[in-house]
Amino acid sequence: MSVDEESAWNVSVNSTLVPVDPAASIACAGTPFFLVIYGPLYGLVCVLGLVGNCLSICVLRSGRSRRQAVSTYLLKALAVSDNMFLATAAVVQMYPAMATVRGQFRHLERIYPYYQIVAWPLAHIVQLVSVWMMVLVACNRYVAVCRPLQASSLCTRRHIRWQIVAMVTACVVYSLPRFAEFRSEHQSTL
Repeated sequence: MSVDEESAWNVSVNSTLVPVDPAASIACAGTPFFLVIYGPLYGLVCVLGLVGNCLSICVLRSGRSRRQAVSTYLLKALAVSDNMFLATAAVVQMYPAMATVRGQFRHLERIYPYYQIVAWPLAHIVQLVSVWMMVLVACNRYVAVCRPLQASSLCTRRHIRWQIVAMVTACVVYSLPRFAEFRSEHQSTL
């Protein structure tokens, strides 16, 4: 998800996050490839994904039958988690590119270490939730198709809610150590 972080930042687990050469990191962020891919192209893909997921949610809300309610509930949860991922990824990926385009190099140099400390772990949590939501949908669809006799007792709305809560909780707990991976070293000028 990042642009060659190791070359621009002194990055290692449980150590400090100190820019090796801030000008080099900004120069890397200012390359035309980076600006085109993580600027308007990435934004377009995220906007199209957000619109598509919102349309999916609207279409799935119109299904009213009792039998479809459980499967559509999971699909709506998948669309919501995917929207959260797209929105988070757009902010995390596009911020450095757009700050570079607008010429806010100083602003980016000051904010990026803190941004990486908080935004990247949140992006990883949301990505993990989105991926495991897809696995949860696949498992529930497997039970519904291959075990139809057990599906009526295993795939209830209540069970699916608990599965979603357990999965999101497990993803957050699993990803909590990511917040301790990096820290920023303050250099005081007294």
